[in-house]
Amino acid sequence: MLIRKLSSIAALCGFLTMSSSVSAEDLTVKEMLIKQQQQIEALQNKIAKQETVHNEALTHYIKNEVNRALKDHSGSILTLGSNIENLTIKGDLRVRYEDTNFDNGENRDRFRQRMRLGFKWLNKQGWEMGVGVVTGGPSATSANATYSNNAPFESADLRVDYAYAKHTLDNGMIVTIGQMKNPFVNAGIIWDTDIRPVGVALQDSYDSGFFYALGGFQVSENGKNSTDAQLGGAQVGYKDETITAAVSYFHFNHTTSDDPDLVGDPTGKDNVQAASAYLALNGKTDLFSYKIFGEITKNLGADGGNAQAGSSIPEDQDMGWVLGAEATYDRFRLQYTFAHQEGDAFVGALTDAALGNSITSSKNSNNVEGHVIALTYRVSKNFSINTKLILAEAIRDAGGNADDGQVYRFDCLYKF
Repeated sequence: MLIRKLSSIAALCGFLTMSSSVSAEDLTVKEMLIKQQQQIEALQNKIAKQETVHNEALTHYIKNEVNRALKDHSGSILTLGSNIENLTIKGDLRVRYEDTNFDNGENRDRFRQRMRLGFKWLNKQGWEMGVGVVTGGPSATSANATYSNNAPFESADLRVDYAYAKHTLDNGMIVTIGQMKNPFVNAGIIWDTDIRPVGVALQDSYDSGFFYALGGFQVSENGKNSTDAQLGGAQVGYKDETITAAVSYFHFNHTTSDDPDLVGDPTGKDNVQAASAYLALNGKTDLFSYKIFGEITKNLGADGGNAQAGSSIPEDQDMGWVLGAEATYDRFRLQYTFAHQEGDAFVGALTDAALGNSITSSKNSNNVEGHVIALTYRVSKNFSINTKLILAEAIRDAGGNADDGQVYRFDCLYKF
């Protein structure tokens, strides 16, 4: 019995000894792992510190090089005149594929481009100056340059698009002198969006939402005082977040061209004295924003024959009107416009060129009506693509030109 107890005690002691030995080994391994982890963390911190020092040294080197370059250029890469407060440069490039089909079987497809570059700066006396250059020919209603139109790979012309000086008086009135962007709110049909009037404009807007625009412009210089054409325009309106409304009157004192196909009787009987009204409504839903707009124009001075109208009674062809809508969802914008522009409604040389080119070779949209459907996708902040379909027809016999036409356009537009 005693021997059995001694044997049990000896076995228990042996087990305890073995357990103590295993625990000691485990403790040693754990300590080694902890020590290795600490060494790894120390190494990582050392590497991060070295990277920080390296980046700071690289940044310091680049900064020194830039400062050295600026010093070599007398402190500035671009030197402005001492009287200039700041300078803003912006522009865009539009590349277009266009396919036009007339009802007489003729068609034309072509690639075109428009490049615009604008400069705007202020001086210390409170004047704003702006100068813009653009591709295209002398036409006021088109800034497009057609690829290889007259010669293989010919270079596009570059012309002055606008050049103006603008000043805000103490009473808030804005005075603009020179060639400027159109100061009159409109739907873009009786006034082509490329039009840049030349003359003087007065504008002002009030906290109540009311605004006005007055202008006196030189429309055409025909070499004789008796046939030079000037324009006096006036517009009053109201604008807030949801509505824009305006009424306008445009008085041309003489025919604006010696071409009767553009304006009418070159003796001046068919002067344009147009009254127009514009209305646009803006709104938002949970899914999209929208705009609904319309404009109506009547030429009160239509008192002479007009070859473009195809009628000896111009009073029958003195109206123009536009209805349109657009909706914007996320990066997409869908637009629809229907325009009806009779032969004596306005000065044909100034109206939207897109509709007129759909049925004739002249750049005017008198005596034409049609549908315009456009879809735009904004790829990024500065880049968008646009597709447009124009379906147009002549209101009266277009004098041997194609009476119906369709235009398909695909645009890539990059702003900078």
